Amino acid sequence: MERSKVLIKNELLNALVIFGAQSDLLCIVGSWGDTMNDDVVLEQLRGWNEGALKEKERERRELLEFCNTNQTSPP
Repeated sequence: MERSKVLIKNELLNALVIFGAQSDLLCIVGSWGDTMNDDVVLEQLRGWNEGALKEKERERRELLEFCNTNQTSPP
């Protein structure tokens, strides 16, 4: 891998760590250009994003349900 791409990948990994990325996402990005080619990384990222979005949607629904069932009626 070209030096500039290695440096970019390292900065991406640093940014992901700063924002609290999960280890599985870090592994996907860290493998880019080393053990996984672009097509595989793209497929893995799409799958990860799809799963993460589903999880966030589930959390949102649970929060709304909790808020709706725990409302107090005005006196």
